[in-house]
Amino acid sequence: MEFIKSAWRGEERLWKVWWIWGVVISIVLTTVLLFVLGDFNYPTRFVILPYIIWWLVAAWRCSPNVDTKVWGILAKVFIVLGAIGELLSLAGMFLG
Repeated sequence: MEFIKSAWRGEERLWKVWWIWGVVISIVLTTVLLFVLGDFNYPTRFVILPYIIWWLVAAWRCSPNVDTKVWGILAKVFIVLGAIGELLSLAGMFLG
């Protein structure tokens, strides 16, 4: 639990937030949700949305915590693109 709080405050290394929580945990969480709920549809997206928001904010705040500044910049670019993608995906669920 302390890692979640410290990542939210931007105190963790970016690689931990990005690779462990952004990649590994999201794959596990998505797999479990698909197994339990059977589909990755509208209600499922809202189950995972708080996690996605936490991860985007934590990764953004931890982006300066790198040895090479380009990784922090690239992380912010991908975070913005990911946030736009999520918004478009959610909008598509409501509009389409």
